[in-house]
Amino acid sequence: MKKLLIILSVLCMVLMPMLASAESGRTVTVSGTATVMVEADTATVSFGIETRAKEVAAASEANAAQTQHLKQALTEAGVAEKDITTEFYYVNPIYDFNQVTEDDITPVKGYSVSNTLSIRVRDITQIGTLIDKALASGATSCNGISFSSSKAADAQDEALVAAIAEARRKAELMAEACGGKLGVIVSVSEQAGITNGALFNLRSNKASGVEEAEDAATEIVSDGLRYSATVTVVFELTDTE
Repeated sequence: MKKLLIILSVLCMVLMPMLASAESGRTVTVSGTATVMVEADTATVSFGIETRAKEVAAASEANAAQTQHLKQALTEAGVAEKDITTEFYYVNPIYDFNQVTEDDITPVKGYSVSNTLSIRVRDITQIGTLIDKALASGATSCNGISFSSSKAADAQDEALVAAIAEARRKAELMAEACGGKLGVIVSVSEQAGITNGALFNLRSNKASGVEEAEDAATEIVSDGLRYSATVTVVFELTDTE
């Protein structure tokens, strides 16, 4: 019984301002957006290993050996084994489109085996060095880099609070311009699809066209991560008196 009374009391506290607003029929609806920037402290790099051979077994064995060599090189460079995981593994036939049979069958001239490893880098200053090491130790491609931050959840919460504050600031200006003042919050909602935008930029010395020494290391730099939040808030509009 006591629990029921508490629930009813909470419901009354929530519904009474909404009922009062409904009776007055005067509200102010605003949106607020805020962005918080944080530094990236971890990254994920994807490396691909592709091997080809006439027989599928040979292509698979070559890929396994090349992948093992790459993993060994990465661990020797300081990457923990738990931070190296398989992302994709494909075996595909290679067709000879220049030799179509009378039955319109394209013969297979070999096989391609592709293995993609995902590497978690906990010291982002070492990304460029690890890329150079991987490409020299069996990786045939670097498929992308994504940055992340251990402070992401705190940054997202901070952006949400700041967005609500921005919405209130705008609503107060609008209410004053209308000759009234703000009452209680009638409703508040977060706009899905906008609140979790994490953006980053990459810069590579070797791809920049700048003349450097042949043995210059690849440099990858994060410009930080951006976390945004957008809310829509409805306030009650009351008289100034």
